Amino acid sequence: MFRTRFRLLELAALLAFLALQQSWARDLRVTIPKRSQLTPVQRLNREGVEAVQKRRYEKAEALFLKAYQRKAVGRQAHGIRAEWDERRTHARESHQR
Repeated sequence: MFRTRFRLLELAALLAFLALQQSWARDLRVTIPKRSQLTPVQRLNREGVEAVQKRRYEKAEALFLKAYQRKAVGRQAHGIRAEWDERRTHARESHQR
């Protein structure tokens, strides 16, 4: 008789523990970010690496060069934008004086 009560108590405690644990798990969220698309430069570099792995060195060289040129164009465009912003800021400051 004592053993059956003890078993029932153990079972009740186990069920209570599992119910409590399950309620905590509802609060937990794990977000997995989606894979973003590659930029054109990243795509060219990746294709260049694949070409090197296949020992197609001329194709790889052309791909790396194209990626470098695209990146350089992007940097120039950013440089022009930064220079324009700097000029605009300087013009505003001189007008405020």
